[in-house]
Amino acid sequence: MRLMVDWITAHIEPVPDLVGYRPWEDLKGRFDTGRVLKVGRNGEMEWESAARLEVRGSHDTGITVRSRDGFSLELSGNPVKFLQGHNLFGSDDALALFFETGMNIRKSVGEFPSPATWGALNLEGPRFTRIDITRSYRFPTQSQAREWLRYVAGAARSRHGSASLVKESTVYFGKGSRRWTMKVYNKYDEILARGKTHRLLSFLDRDRKKLEDWAQGVLRFEIQLRGMELAKWPTLSPESLPSIWQHYYDTITWNRNAELTEGIDMADQSRTDQAALGYLARWKTGEDLRLRLTKPTFYRWRQRILADFGVDIATPPVQAPTQVITAALDPLGWDPEPIEGNFHRPDLSLPLKYGKSN
Repeated sequence: MRLMVDWITAHIEPVPDLVGYRPWEDLKGRFDTGRVLKVGRNGEMEWESAARLEVRGSHDTGITVRSRDGFSLELSGNPVKFLQGHNLFGSDDALALFFETGMNIRKSVGEFPSPATWGALNLEGPRFTRIDITRSYRFPTQSQAREWLRYVAGAARSRHGSASLVKESTVYFGKGSRRWTMKVYNKYDEILARGKTHRLLSFLDRDRKKLEDWAQGVLRFEIQLRGMELAKWPTLSPESLPSIWQHYYDTITWNRNAELTEGIDMADQSRTDQAALGYLARWKTGEDLRLRLTKPTFYRWRQRILADFGVDIATPPVQAPTQVITAALDPLGWDPEPIEGNFHRPDLSLPLKYGKSN
């Protein structure tokens, strides 16, 4: 499984020792990223907050660093884009990405400790409060990728409830959740969309063409985990990320409601019994069976019909596409190989220099 860390928000901070030493008292002002002030009409200060200092990386792609109090530090952004200029593919090592990004920030603006300073100041971290984990799937053609996204992902459900199709290009599960969100989108359409920060304008024509060709037919499955949800996962190593990603992917019911009108013979009673066919026919007309059946009965028939037909009667039927779209994904389509010349591997020795390991 080839995953990529697509975003991190991570914090470092000093910790007291066993005799009650409060290191932040000595470290006050060690980090300074500036302040943002709002001054009222009469000259009074209405509010003040820590400023985010943006540091430009590879291909003019930035990441922000902020210190709220002068002795702790927050890094936030896409480390893969910061280091290699694009996020079509990239590293799955969150710790190595964090420290290599930090070292680049140190060289640029100085707002990151060296390994020696880290140990001397008794700093701890990184403590992640957001991490985005992505996995890619390639369809044979771009049109097939769009059709699957529209008719299968758009009809799927998670424990958050129904999916939301936004601008016909991105399907969200749990959009707005404070714990976790999953989204599925077409990577080729994203990098060509006007006004998007994912466009590859900083690349030479030859490299840009290679990357655009690579993205043809690729859907991106992206899981965003926030602080409360991250507390469930004590490690975020490359070895642990596959099971984390799979856990959330498996919460989605990927069904093939879209192919009902072309792919299922309603008279085929050998598939299941007459009662199930009756419920399926009623669902096909748009009837909400949850309003007609008791909760245990509804969910019993939902599971049986889903197993026999691959159709989830908890979702409304959608208009069938011109071709039959199946929910099942060929395992061979997962994890397309990156282009070696455009793939940056972070320095894996950096975490060890800081005394951190996976």
